[in-house]
Amino acid sequence: MKSIFITLLAAVLPAFSILQAETLVFEQVECAGISGFRAHWDSPISLAEEGLRIPVDREVKDRGQTAIWGGEKPGPLCFDAVHRMLLVRFPEAAKKIAAALSEGRCIERIELLLPYRDEEIWPPGRIDYPVPDGYRYRMNWGVDRKWREQRPNWHAVAFVLRRPWIADPALGPTYNAAINGAVYWSRFGASSTEHDRFPTVFGPAEVSSYHPEGRLDVTAVVTNELYGKTMEERLRVFSDQGFLLQKWEVYDARFLDGSDAYEWASSSSPRAILIRRPRLVVTLSPGEPQDLGDIS
Repeated sequence: MKSIFITLLAAVLPAFSILQAETLVFEQVECAGISGFRAHWDSPISLAEEGLRIPVDREVKDRGQTAIWGGEKPGPLCFDAVHRMLLVRFPEAAKKIAAALSEGRCIERIELLLPYRDEEIWPPGRIDYPVPDGYRYRMNWGVDRKWREQRPNWHAVAFVLRRPWIADPALGPTYNAAINGAVYWSRFGASSTEHDRFPTVFGPAEVSSYHPEGRLDVTAVVTNELYGKTMEERLRVFSDQGFLLQKWEVYDARFLDGSDAYEWASSSSPRAILIRRPRLVVTLSPGEPQDLGDIS
């Protein structure tokens, strides 16, 4: 009888634990772009969820529009695999997660959610003459047909940044600086894994028309002392430094059929994934109270 009771208890406890779990969702997010196009090297890129896009394809007008960065209007939230990178952070995360831990919760999982919006058919500069701030692409050799007919299954990857930044038209990050004119990346594009970003790659997670909610498991930020010796330091990563997002695919062999010159179609790297406002989702379960002090 005792063994049966223990067996039943063991079966019930996990379900009870799930019922006791709770979720914190952080929707207040700061986003900024950094762009490797020469015209944007030293310019903060202002972004907004409904940022400027323009239709450039000759036939498709209801999707696949080109993201415009660096103009008078904010650009959309997007990232590609080469030049355009998206920075995201959650200013309220450290304080509110710390408050939950002090009340007797423990962290089970933290995810960065990337809601899909669209993908570019053509990147900036896609037309038959070069433009100063974009790529040069020719709309011929059947390349345009390929990209109209098949939607991609692209993925996002993320890096944890080492330096704080703010989304600001004057002081925001640039391709060369974490704080424009004041604090510079050690290597352009925040690419130094010793000083600018941590080397670990989070992902890939699919963000596409077939998988409209990409989820990156970033729990390691709070469990691995690589990101800070104390829990307070690790929580501040979400609020102060945040993440750098890039597209995973630089090449997409599904678009290669042997008829296109110079593999124009299969080089997917400059085409961006567009997303809506990212969210940070923290799953908590009952635990022992932790005193982390006052995290503002």
